[in-house]
Amino acid sequence: MSQDLQAEGQRLQDLSNQLLAAKDNDIASLKEIGEKRFKEKLEEIATLQDHNEHLLERLKEEEEGRRIDARSSTERETSTVGCLFSTGCTACLTSAFQKGEALREIGALKSSMDAEQQKSSKLEKTLQQASEEIEELRGENEVLAKENEKLLEEVKRCQDRLDGYDEEFEVQAGLLVQTQSDLDTAEARVKEDARERIILVDEVKGAWAKLSEAQEKLKAQESDYTLILDRRDASLKEANSTLADVREKLAHAERDYKLEAEMNARIEERMHALNVAIERKEDQLENALDNCKRYQKSIKGLGTELSQKVSEANVAQDLISSLQDEVNKLKEDALQKDDESKAVSNALAKAQAQADVEGARLTASKEQDNKEEYEKLIERLRDSLDSVSAELDLSTATCNAAQAAQSHLAKELAKDAAKIDDLQTRLVASQSESREHQDQANCFRHQSKTFSKALTKSLEEAAALKRLETTGTQV
Repeated sequence: MSQDLQAEGQRLQDLSNQLLAAKDNDIASLKEIGEKRFKEKLEEIATLQDHNEHLLERLKEEEEGRRIDARSSTERETSTVGCLFSTGCTACLTSAFQKGEALREIGALKSSMDAEQQKSSKLEKTLQQASEEIEELRGENEVLAKENEKLLEEVKRCQDRLDGYDEEFEVQAGLLVQTQSDLDTAEARVKEDARERIILVDEVKGAWAKLSEAQEKLKAQESDYTLILDRRDASLKEANSTLADVREKLAHAERDYKLEAEMNARIEERMHALNVAIERKEDQLENALDNCKRYQKSIKGLGTELSQKVSEANVAQDLISSLQDEVNKLKEDALQKDDESKAVSNALAKAQAQADVEGARLTASKEQDNKEEYEKLIERLRDSLDSVSAELDLSTATCNAAQAAQSHLAKELAKDAAKIDDLQTRLVASQSESREHQDQANCFRHQSKTFSKALTKSLEEAAALKRLETTGTQV
């Protein structure tokens, strides 16, 4: 994911560099176009200046010819001034009328020139609000306009000279006195001059038309320049806005990348810790499972031992019950023996009494045979008492042995029960510990799933941001 964000940041940086390069290229192309148009205008102005210089040279030549003609005519025909002045030659009037029309045409041309100059000044004022490139072109155009104005002033001065020459010519024509042939020749010359002037006027009109066309072309080109520059400015503004948006998105993406990197580092650390904890818990779980298996095996062994012990206890219980029965029988026998002993004792007492009586009687009768029988009877009674006491001792010993075995078996059963309880508590503890380990493992798995979901979500957000940036660049 970090590599994707780095690639996306590099792509945005390349896009910003491309936009800046396109902006620089557009400005350079506009400058080149402006320089080309300016060079073309300079060439057109140079051609116009050459044409104007050619016209001025022709005007100078005409002025010199007129001066020469005027001097020669004044030298030859000074004597006829009064006559011509008094008569008022019709040819002079016609030439004066033609000169007046030419002057009016020249005045109309001057007014049109003034109007064109006003229009050009207005256009120059409007062109002053263009961009820096237009301002540079405008400055150059202003320089050219100044040169044109200088040329116009020179043309005006030439026309003023022509007017002065015309006035001098009229004065000289009014003062000239010559013959009709000279007047015809003068009229022919005047007509030729008029035709030449008309030709010059036509040339001047053509020059002014070319100049107006050049100015119109310049205006159209300037309007085209303004439109192009406006479009370029709009496109540059849009490019700057998109570049700002892209830079902002790039900064945001860098911040997100840093946050994602930090988050990924924390997640990796957490996942490493969780993996270590999971491995440790899995080891503990395996140990617990092994312990549980060992406990189960030991429980099974103890169960078998317990079953054996229970069977032995049952056997011992049966033996104890049988011994108890025997003890009871022995007790009963003992009681019977006691009864018999009591009877014997009673009999002995009776016998003793009888013996005493017999002894007394024997002592009295001194019969030796009865005394021997009495001693034999006493010995038999003593033997019976010894056997009964031996049987009582044997029964008490067997009862004591049975009670000791029973107590020993009870102790062993208590130990086995304690072991079984301990094993059961250990089994429950191991089962609870295994459940805890299983729960922790499930919790860790759930956390890893949540972390994986968060990672997938962050990847989807990065992909969405990439799609938005691609759509923004396409727009």
